[in-house]
Amino acid sequence: MAIPHLTRTTLAATLIASFSHAALAETPAEVQVPDGNSVALETVGIGTITYMYEVNDDGDLGWVFKGPSAALNDHDGTQVGSYIWSSRYLGSPGWF
Repeated sequence: MAIPHLTRTTLAATLIASFSHAALAETPAEVQVPDGNSVALETVGIGTITYMYEVNDDGDLGWVFKGPSAALNDHDGTQVGSYIWSSRYLGSPGWF
């Protein structure tokens, strides 16, 4: 059975909206935004976790963790922050 593209898109959007609504309804009280406050900035994080296949600490070939990196984007897709993990440069991970 062929479903027209617009129908598939509408169905997908409806499912996503219903799952989002359900997730908000189950938010624990201790992490809900207090009454009288409003959203100042809404963002989406997109990133990677990097491993490299190289000689590990035991002298054997294997996957070695190199760390995560991510971009934090606003609702227009403009990058507003970055997450980097590098003990070499920063000493610890952080959002910048």
